[in-house]
Amino acid sequence: MWRFVIIVFAGLWLSGCAVSPALLPDKPTDNVRPDSAATPPDPKHFDVLARFSLVYQTQEDWHGPRISHYSGRLHWRRKGDTDQLRIFSPFGKTLAELHLRPDLARLQQADGQITQRHGADAAEELLRVALGQALPLDALANWLFAKANDATATIEHDKTGRVSLIKQKGWRIRYDYVTDRSRSSRMTALLPSRLYAAYGDRVDLRMRVERWGR
Repeated sequence: MWRFVIIVFAGLWLSGCAVSPALLPDKPTDNVRPDSAATPPDPKHFDVLARFSLVYQTQEDWHGPRISHYSGRLHWRRKGDTDQLRIFSPFGKTLAELHLRPDLARLQQADGQITQRHGADAAEELLRVALGQALPLDALANWLFAKANDATATIEHDKTGRVSLIKQKGWRIRYDYVTDRSRSSRMTALLPSRLYAAYGDRVDLRMRVERWGR
């Protein structure tokens, strides 16, 4: 049942990727700096716009595991140790905005409610509030670039030398790359266009990058 839900939901997500929603003010598509900028993005300095789907398993009841899902669009800006994440519905409505600093994490939701957290796990806690599921944010920033931020991670490459799989602390991250180089700049052509991150049968995260910037 769990695998069936992922396949069906992923199909809906991919079909939804054809929609070009009119976003609210501060449209991410307008504000992402072109990936033809002089300095290429890296895990500490980037501006990325991506579609995502998140399917996760919550506590079990007498019916068995409960499956929840979330899909939308993510605009993520990272500058050193500060992050700004804006989460949109598939049709462009702003659902949540997170501002993250080493000393403070702040979440503003669509209804205006503001939640703040302090501490090392603050970002993951607020992601759980926003999405229903915590995600390893720093690891995810590296995974977007097909990199691991853990020395014990296992990395596999395809026949062209590109990273095809990362295994890190129970996570498995697979990658697809753009085959038509005309659709990407020289600086981002070697970056993944899609990632598929799974934590056993409990979490399935899929992301499709629409634009890179810095």
